[in-house]
Amino acid sequence: MKDLHPFALIAALSATALVLVAASIGLSLAVLEALWPSDLWDVAGAFRAGFVATLAFGAIPAVLLGAPGYWLIWRSRRVTAPQACCIGAMLGASVGLIEPALAAWGIGCGAITAGLTHGAAVRWLGDDRRHNGRG
Repeated sequence: MKDLHPFALIAALSATALVLVAASIGLSLAVLEALWPSDLWDVAGAFRAGFVATLAFGAIPAVLLGAPGYWLIWRSRRVTAPQACCIGAMLGASVGLIEPALAAWGIGCGAITAGLTHGAAVRWLGDDRRHNGRG
């Protein structure tokens, strides 16, 4: 039962990191649209498209697969930032199954989301690994 709190926090951190990455992607697309307008959409539409697409394509890999996987590794006390980013990149690559042209975008977003999640977990759960019954 005491493992439930760290797992819930890691899931929340993963979701928060995904929202931050989605906002960054939306903002990037909005800036690009402001600098080089297109006929596709306006600045707000570009932001919405980037934000929603990142959330839609990233929710399952980040929250439903990445958070439990990261938590399992976290419990073993062996997780490092590069490992977390690799897990995120591999899960992000799964968007390539839907649309191969988006694989690089998914890999980048996944790695950044996992890196942010790991950084926050180290900050807020640093001592919890000692109290999970493994050490």
